Amino acid sequence: HYPQALFVFRDITRQKRAELLAAQTRLRLQTVWDAVLVPMRLTDGAGTIVMANRAYCDLVGMSCKKLEGPPLSLVFDPAGQEQALSDHARRFERDDSLQQHTAEVGFWNGKHATVEVAETFLSLPGQPPMLLSVMRDVTEQRQTEANLQQMQRLESIGQLAAGVAHDF
Repeated sequence: HYPQALFVFRDITRQKRAELLAAQTRLRLQTVWDAVLVPMRLTDGAGTIVMANRAYCDLVGMSCKKLEGPPLSLVFDPAGQEQALSDHARRFERDDSLQQHTAEVGFWNGKHATVEVAETFLSLPGQPPMLLSVMRDVTEQRQTEANLQQMQRLESIGQLAAGVAHDF
């Protein structure tokens, strides 16, 4: 009597290639996400930060590891935290992504900024929608514009005063 054995082979080459391609795609997208110089944040319906890129972490003054997982209100000063979460919840209830808006923001560390925000919902098959927020810190630009307007006002007053003095 001879020992018997049954061998079953299955070619998993396609599966391994698909897994490798998926891993490469994830790595490529993560590299792009981190390299983008504009702040970006991805949140779920509960207001949890799912992803934040380095530029966003720099804007709010926190490490990316600390930001991913807690609610988005973590980055705001305590006075604005509840409002930030209720505004976020309202957007999800209404399926209302603000196309673009400007906000004066107070952060947890006392920093204040004027930020332009563009938002859109992202829907992936079989997953709840998420909100992608892309931001641009326009604080310096707004300060420069305000200084220019002030200089123009002062110049106008100077010209008016020179005209009045000339008339006398």
